[in-house]
Amino acid sequence: MPPIPKFAKALAKLAKANPKVIPGETPPKIKKRNTSEKTIEKQIETKKFAKDNIEIDKIRRKRTKKELEQSLPKKARDDSSVYKNLLALKATDKLQGYKSDEKVKIFNKDNLKEFVEISWPKEATAYNVVESVVRVMVEKYIKK
Repeated sequence: MPPIPKFAKALAKLAKANPKVIPGETPPKIKKRNTSEKTIEKQIETKKFAKDNIEIDKIRRKRTKKELEQSLPKKARDDSSVYKNLLALKATDKLQGYKSDEKVKIFNKDNLKEFVEISWPKEATAYNVVESVVRVMVEKYIKK
């Protein structure tokens, strides 16, 4: 490598002694990265915990969805349910579609979240069904 000329050495000394600052421009900031092993491990752990939390949330959502589906009434024939207005029927009208002593849910027409579970009478007339619904409701309110 050729030797550095004397005038270049003199200019370098002068530049070090009198540095020029250009007004209006700021020097770029250099961000220091903390790449120690501990911080990398912490980042990995937090990512694992985040993934675990997401999985737990998914499981909770599935459970609550199943609970809601079980608590709400199901649609036609899934729960052996037939939508009829019992009070609009005549007392002697016979009702069919269920076996005797089978558990049947009778829902409130205005609020489908309210229901009464009865055992289906042997002689299923509208009067007998309404009577068994009233009997179950009275027992329910007396126990409270």
